Amino acid sequence: MESTLNEDTIAALKEMDEPGESTFFDEIVDAYLEDSKARLVVVKATYAAANPTDFAKAAHAIKGSSLNMGAEKLAALMKNFEMMGKSGKLPETFEIENAEKEFEAVHKALAKIRQHG
Repeated sequence: MESTLNEDTIAALKEMDEPGESTFFDEIVDAYLEDSKARLVVVKATYAAANPTDFAKAAHAIKGSSLNMGAEKLAALMKNFEMMGKSGKLPETFEIENAEKEFEAVHKALAKIRQHG
């Protein structure tokens, strides 16, 4: 979990649960994963459509929610994408694979946390 998720952020989120329950944590993890997965699709589509404004917006949304979940590496990747989009000119090459791999690592780390409490 060290490189994928910030342990302090995860601990703070888990503290919001009622003792003996993980309802809140589970709900925010589910919402984060569903929303981020959908927004990654938008990031790819807006890049393919050469739409820097919507590309930046989608990346910004993932960046913010990733920071809230402690997924700092994914947030940093999205910040770079957001800056590209805000520049108004998308790069000729776009390495979405790095973001997709990091999202998958975050997904696995969160699943492991949920499984082991």
